[in-house]
This record gives sequence, structure tokens and C-alpha cells, in this order.
Amino acid sequence: MEYQVVKAINNNVILAKEVGSSEQVMLMSKGIGFHRKSGDSISDQMGSQEIFKFWNKPNMISHTSYDFNQLEQVVRQIVEQVHQRMGVEPDLLYQPLLDHISFSLDRINFGLPLDNPYGTEISVLYSMEYSFAKLAVEHIRKELGVDLGENEVGLMALHFNTARKRRTMSVTMERVNLFNAISTILEEQLELYGQERELELRIFLLSLNNMLHRCSNGEVYLMPCKRQVFVSMKESYEIAKEISTLIEAKIGIHLNDDCIAYLTVEVQKIV
Repeated sequence: MEYQVVKAINNNVILAKEVGSSEQVMLMSKGIGFHRKSGDSISDQMGSQEIFKFWNKPNMISHTSYDFNQLEQVVRQIVEQVHQRMGVEPDLLYQPLLDHISFSLDRINFGLPLDNPYGTEISVLYSMEYSFAKLAVEHIRKELGVDLGENEVGLMALHFNTARKRRTMSVTMERVNLFNAISTILEEQLELYGQERELELRIFLLSLNNMLHRCSNGEVYLMPCKRQVFVSMKESYEIAKEISTLIEAKIGIHLNDDCIAYLTVEVQKIV
């Protein structure tokens, strides 16, 4: 569908109307309003980028408004704290974080949930960033009066890690996606559902992350009784082999028999 811009409300929200019609709609997507001006043409087909459409109602525009200057000030405060505590360069974090938080605020204003299916994986992989993201979300709540919720903690942690490591978000997400795929394998094959089982899954992912970190640093795992492990824990051994194959395919780390035996024992703990 083709639209004509009536007004850019902010970087993420525009008021528009269908071409050839006077009926107005609100379109929301990250960055959709950036450098848009009245009369511009825009399509609701933007590749893989999700666009939310709302029929314009009285007072809807007022619900999308917030003090952007205050938001900028709060984001600068967060960035400065991240710089002091984690050594992140402010120039690498400020604009991506500002864009992300402003879009999160717009979603909340429109009643759209902040989804994050990777909370457990992010908290395991990027624990330092996750801990500080909790403080940042609380700071936003106090200064702006908006509770972004637990899901936002993980999303913000991704931005902190991306800036700290000086890499792209897609690279940051590689290991998150890997751990999510491993979580799915364990959940489906061992029926890891419920809060108690979620704790067991988290413990396993922590052990796995520690093992991969040590392997990446060239440390050697020795499991003298690995043959006995393979024979006595057959179900866990098959799962461990599946996980090791996935790890090598996704991030190029080869796990030898000792590492697989270690993983087998970790899987056995939650069988």
C-alpha cells in the first residue's frame, strides 16, 4: 500500500493517508519518520522491517508525544555510566541506544508489547551488560515515569555489548541465536518446561558458555573416563553430540571427545 506523509510525529511514527484518499492512519516502524516531510511518498512494504498501522483517532497524536529533550538527557546519563563502568565509547552507543529506547517508548504508547524471546540466553552470555541494563531500565522509570519491563533489559544489554565489543548487532546475536537453538533442543528432548526446569536450563547454559570460553582461549578439557560416560549416558551423549555439531556449524568451534563427554555429564544432570 502506498501512502503520503501528512506529518512526521517523530523518528518512529508518522501520520499518513492513503494515496487518493483523505482517510488518515498512523504508521509506526523504527526510523520510519527520519527525515520525512509532508507530501513524501512511503510504502508499508519495507522488506523485513515490521510496520504497525493504526487508524487515526482523536487525541492519538498526543499519546505518541513525549519530551524528547528529556529522553536525550536520560540516555546521555546512561551512556556516561556505561562508559565509566564498562569502558564503552559514548559515540558508539549514544545514537543506537537513543533510537532503540525512543522506539520502545512509542511501542508502549501504542500498547504494543516489547517482545524478547532471548532473555535467558542474553543474561547468560552478557551477564555484565544485563546487570547494568537493569539499572538503566530503573533509571528510565524514575526519570521518565515509564516502566519498560524485564524484556527491555535484555534488548538494552545487546546494545551495550555491541558497543563494548565494537561490532555489529548481527554478530552480537550470533551466539544468542546459537544458545536459543540449544535451548530448544533441550526443551524439546528433555521437556524442560516450567520455572524449575528453566533454572536447570540456565545452569546448563552457564556451564556451556564457560566451556566455550575456555576452548576459545586454547584450554584443554580432559575427561579420563569419557568412554564410560558415553556408554552409561547414551541418551545424554546423543544430545551432547547434536549440540556439538550445531556449535561447530554456527560458530566454528570444534568440540573433541573430552568436551563432548563434559557436555554429556552436564546434560545428564537435567535428564
